[in-house]
Amino acid sequence: VRKPNRSPWPLAVSSLRAMAEMESMRKEWVEGFDDTGKPLERITKSEQLQEQQRKMKKEEVELNKALQKEQFEMLELQNKLKECNDEYTQERQNLDELRSQQRVTLDTDQKFRILSVT
Repeated sequence: VRKPNRSPWPLAVSSLRAMAEMESMRKEWVEGFDDTGKPLERITKSEQLQEQQRKMKKEEVELNKALQKEQFEMLELQNKLKECNDEYTQERQNLDELRSQQRVTLDTDQKFRILSVT
């Protein structure tokens, strides 16, 4: 008995359909309406379109400036953190060096003297 060749396409189409349905369920608004359900106004004049484009461009420029400012501040903070970490590492090495210099090893005679005193 020979099994018919099944095409993978029906599975792919059904999975795409399912993905599209999931995407449509995630939308909180319908095209042509704003988030409150009010119908969007159509732009009928080129002046209105140009004004909207200018407004959007101006807002985009302001947003990019704010983004650059935040990125610059973040970079400064990162640099300060790096400097603090480098300073901490250096101080830690100095402390370890001092500790190793202060260690004293006693010979047997010195150990005996200390034990006899205590």
